Parts: sequence; structure tokens; C-alpha cells
Amino acid sequence: MNRTDLRCLELLFGPEATPLSPGELAAAAGMTTGGVTTAIDRLERSGYVTRERDSADRRRVTVRPTALAERAVIEMYGPVVSEGNAYLRRFDDAMLAGMIEVLEFATRQHLDHAARLAES
Repeated sequence: MNRTDLRCLELLFGPEATPLSPGELAAAAGMTTGGVTTAIDRLERSGYVTRERDSADRRRVTVRPTALAERAVIEMYGPVVSEGNAYLRRFDDAMLAGMIEVLEFATRQHLDHAARLAES
């Protein structure tokens, strides 16, 4: 699996964990629709995602990770999550809230800067 495919899977397992249309996935990954279609094709051939018709809007297609993808993600990231959780248990709620604030600021700052670069 290449980095692009892994990034797409990461986004499909994101905090919202809702199925994304190919266009939404392309936007989230910073890819063209053609590029994301190629990535989805590879992931689908490998058994990591499926394309499904949206039950509310039959014209809309969504991409969903499969059980195979879930197992692969757990295998790859499970140890990191376990070690991270053990480390974070050392901190109280106030310290964790401060860490979250810093990380949210840094994320916003980097996204804003990337957008400025893309505009120029």
C-alpha cells in the first residue's frame, strides 16, 4: 500500500467516521478527482474499500472501509495507540486540555498557511 492509499484510508477512519463521496475524499486528501479515483480503484481491488450507493440519494456514491481495512489499521496503528494512551494517562485533565488547545492551533495555522500557499 502506498502513502496516497494509506492517506485515503486514514481519512475514511477519521474522527467523523462517516462515508465520504469520492469528491469529498479528494478534497480532504488534497487530490484531484482523477487521482482519488485511481486510489479508490487500487483500494477496492485490494479489498480495503467498497463503493456504495447512498440510500438517501441513489445518484451519490460513497466509499467505505471494509473489515479487512479495519484489521489492517488496527495491526498498523494498534501499538501506537496503546503506547500513546499509556503515556497520556500520566497527565491530568487541565494539562490534556492545554495540549489539545496547542494542537488545534497548530493544525489551524498549518492549514491556513497551506491555503495561502495554494492561492499564490
